[in-house]
Amino acid sequence: MHVQSFWWYSWLPGCKKVRAAAIGHIVLLGPRADEKDLAHELIHVEQLNRLPLIFPILSYWESFKVGYRQNKYEVEAYDRSGSRYEGS
Repeated sequence: MHVQSFWWYSWLPGCKKVRAAAIGHIVLLGPRADEKDLAHELIHVEQLNRLPLIFPILSYWESFKVGYRQNKYEVEAYDRSGSRYEGS
């Protein structure tokens, strides 16, 4: 699904340059998203299918422990999709 902006998400620290997001099995693509961002988010959907119900909790916990970019689920998604990280 294409969205105009992520105004509801950009207030979070480190989320000013969000290009895409996966919420459950729904993938949202912003105006700056490309095909690699879609692949990245579909990997998160795959992770959710591998770890049903608990994946969101594990992902948030991992980000809390080591930070967003070092989160093992994000590392897997960036490595497999070839997408680029533009955050700070």
